[in-house]
Formats: sequence, structure tokens, C-alpha cells
Amino acid sequence: MDGELGAAAGRLLSSVGDVEAALAAIEDVAALARRPGAQVDAVTHYLCRFIQAWHELSPDPSKRVTPDAQAALTLLGSLPRDVRSYIRLEGMVLAGANLAGLDFRGAAFDRVELTELEATGINLTSAWFREVTLADAVLDGACLDHADIIFAALRGVSLQRVSRHAAYIAGYRGEGVTATYADGTGFSISPPTEWATVIPEPGMPQSAQAASWLNPPTTPIPVSGEAEIPGPGDPGVSAEPQTAPAAWEPIVCGPGSEAEADTVLSGRYRLDQLVGRGTMATVWRARDLLLDREVAVKWLLNWDYGRLSHQLFGREAQIMAKLRHPGIVAIYDTGMDGGWPYIVMELLFGGDLSQLMSFYRQGLPVHRAVDLAIQLAEAVAAIHERDIVHCSLSTQNVFVQEGDEVKVIDFAIAQDRSAEPTQPPDGYVMGVPEYMAPELFDSQGPPYTVSSDLYGLGCVLYEMLTGAPPFTSDSGFPGYIRQHIEETPAPPRDHDPAITEALNDLVLALLSKAPADRPGSAADVAAALRDIQASLPGPGALHLA
Repeated sequence: MDGELGAAAGRLLSSVGDVEAALAAIEDVAALARRPGAQVDAVTHYLCRFIQAWHELSPDPSKRVTPDAQAALTLLGSLPRDVRSYIRLEGMVLAGANLAGLDFRGAAFDRVELTELEATGINLTSAWFREVTLADAVLDGACLDHADIIFAALRGVSLQRVSRHAAYIAGYRGEGVTATYADGTGFSISPPTEWATVIPEPGMPQSAQAASWLNPPTTPIPVSGEAEIPGPGDPGVSAEPQTAPAAWEPIVCGPGSEAEADTVLSGRYRLDQLVGRGTMATVWRARDLLLDREVAVKWLLNWDYGRLSHQLFGREAQIMAKLRHPGIVAIYDTGMDGGWPYIVMELLFGGDLSQLMSFYRQGLPVHRAVDLAIQLAEAVAAIHERDIVHCSLSTQNVFVQEGDEVKVIDFAIAQDRSAEPTQPPDGYVMGVPEYMAPELFDSQGPPYTVSSDLYGLGCVLYEMLTGAPPFTSDSGFPGYIRQHIEETPAPPRDHDPAITEALNDLVLALLSKAPADRPGSAADVAAALRDIQASLPGPGALHLA
């Protein structure tokens, strides 16, 4: 973080309880946040911390939103962002908040109570809710496309003029809810026995996060392939690199965590710091007391979703145990504590590739992108050699350590092709939509294959070179379906003339619509990249300081 923004963030966090000082600090942060090249993820992080601290210190038991908290929420919802910049609010009451017209795409609301909420025209695309209470809330014209609502209590909510593929609801309970589509027709979200969805059209592909929660727990389908650690957090540890430290700083979750620091699992692994929280698990920086070393512990969240989560978690550990390569995160151990499984992995230092790319909006230098891509392709080749398909290659699942060393992470929906494949039900699509091969959007099409992984690899390389994935969508999941199937991405060389023709052609070959037109293997891609690297003018690959 630059000095001015860091100082403003410090003033903001120290002003909690002083409304006048907090408002002044928020104005300073707002001015700095709107500068060209501002670190929006860092601003988002500190605004969330301020709101969390405000809630914890508020003397008002009703937690009615004060002017400073409202100003922080307003700024939070007006910052420029994409769906991978996460707002995370946990374990709090926000009474009387006005979120009208604000952009909360990708936000996470965990055990939050929103009463007397005014949110007309709010954008909640791809937002994530768990155990959220909405009482006496107005959400007229709200954009809820592909929002995931898990165990929500809705009382006296006006949910009007929403799109026909608005949201997914699991474990809903409520009363006094009025709801209509944009064309004026109504729909019902009456409490179901177990699962529900407000999607009326059969076969509509569901969002990656929602699909697993909207099926009975006995159905063994994969969960989201999205990054387990959203937002500006570091999935391993705060490494304090010299460049852009703020966005590599870990987010330590507040109230709502199912475990506490100093908890010891199985008498051996002491949880020291919560550094990430995803849809299925928490990730902790921990210490192996037996071997006296630091490790990362991924622990299944203590939610009662039956045996589905246990099955998926166990399969992920088994797949990881088959893989041994410098470019793949290593697993050390698995176990159970209190009836809930955990995985012990090597502790990584750095951040995921999406975090790194947030500082390179126009793309990485070509030498550096090629160097990272070679390592990634070699790691993917090692995965495929063991007859495993990752199924979720994306910038969120590529970890970049200090010294630009690449590690592939998150095998939550990986498939072991030597075992019986696990297929989602018809109409369900799993993965990160920006990086999914066209054939994966066909519910009657083939399962994940080596070729679909290569397409994802091409999307990641495209983003490293240009600063953005080949396709972006303002209409949610349906937009990605149409683009991946029908549209041809702009050649990377059009973005940067420094990209050689050979590199440009390789990326476009990886992004071919037909699997047969893509390279034959990840090993072939790595070999082609090494040839390209040798032909590049100038110095060798750049590395982090």
C-alpha cells in the first residue's frame, strides 16, 4: 500500500467510536481510492475491518447504523470492482442501513442481520449469503443474478422486479415475502422441506458455488472450483513482500469462525491464525507440535450438510496424495477432530495469481508471463500424468510464491480418471466460468478432460498477457456460456505488440472451441513455451524481489 493510503487507513481504524473523526478519515480514504491505479482491494479490506470494529464497539444494542458506518458502507459499495474483489462482513447486525443503488457484487455476508434495509437497485450479482436475516427489507429492482443464499431467514421482504435467473436459495425459511419478476409475473419462495431455488427454467446452469448446496447431501457431486480464499487475503501466510504488501496481507476473519486460535486438532496441530475462509472450509496457519514446523490446515466448516462435504473432502485429500511435484501444493496428513475432517498441507508464502494480476491491469511483462506459464504447464502435465484432471484451472487456483515459484492449489472438484468419475446432474455446471471450456457448458457433453484443463490453462495465460481473461460478462453465467461457445477472443498480440506471433498463436490454439484443435498435452505446451522463451529478446524471466 502506498504511504498516503496506509496513513489514511490507520486513521480510519483508530477513529472507531468517534463519528466526526471517522467521517473525515472515510473522506480521505475515498479520495485516495479514486486515484488512478489505487489499490481497491486494500481499501475494501480496511473498510470491512472498520465496519466490523464499529459493530463490536457500538454501545447501541440494536446496532443501528450510525453516519460513519453508513458512510463506510456507501463507499464500500461504490468502489470500482469486479466480481473477484470481495467484501466480507461477518457476525454482525446492520439495522437501518441504506444500500440503495450500490454495487456489492461478489460480497460475502456471513451470519449478518439486515433489518429495515433499503436496498432498491442494489447489485448483488454472485453475492454469497450464509445464515443471513433480512427483516423489513426493500430490495426492489435488486440484481441478484447467481447470488447464493444459504440458510436465509426472510421476514417482510419486498423482492420485486428481479431477473428470471436471479438467485439460488438453500435451506430457506421465512414469511411475508412478496416477489415478482421484471415482467410483472410472480413467483413463490415458500419454505421447502430441504432445498429450494427461485430458478423456474429447467436446465438453467447454476452458479459454481450454488450447485453443490442445491442437491440432497447424499448426491456425490463436486463443489465449487472457485478459490477457497476469496478477496485480498493470502491463502498461506503474510509474506510481507516489498511490492504491494497490502493486497498480500492475510484477512483474519472475525466472529463466525467455527474454531478459535490455539485450538489443537488431534492433539497435534495447533491453529494459530485464520487466513482464509471459503464455501466449504477454513484455512489456518498452524503448527505441527510433533515435528515443530509450520503448516497450513484446511478444516471442513462445521455445517450440517450430511455426508456430501465429507466425501468431497476425503476425495480431495486422496487426489492430492497421488501428486508429487514442485509445482503442486503438498499434502502432509489428514485426520478427524470432533467428527470433522481436516487436511494438513505445506505452508505457502505469497499470494494467488489473481492477486498478483490486480497490480498488472495491462498484463505482466511478457518474459515474466512466459516463465510463470512454463511452470504452470509443467505442473499440469504432472497432474495429467497421474490420470487426474484439475477441472478448475484459474488465476485463483495458481499460487505464486516468493521468487515467482508457481504452485497449483485447490483440488476440490478434481477428477481421478482411474476411478469412477463423479458427474453433476443434468443442467449443473461446475467450475469458474471465466476459465471453462465450451464443451463443459453442455449438460449432455463429455466430462472434464485433459483438453478442458488445457483450455483453462489458455485462459490463465491470456489473462497474464493482457490483464483480463478472454471473456468477461455483465450478464452473469449465461453471458459466459454464450461467449465461450460462440465468440472468438481478441488475439493477445492486439493488446501488446511485445507478444510474439508464436506466443499469440499458442494462446489462441489453447482457446480453440473444439478440443481436437487444442495442443495434445500440457507437456507439449510447456515445450512450446520453452522454445518461445528462448526466442524472446532481452533479459531472462523477471522475478519478484
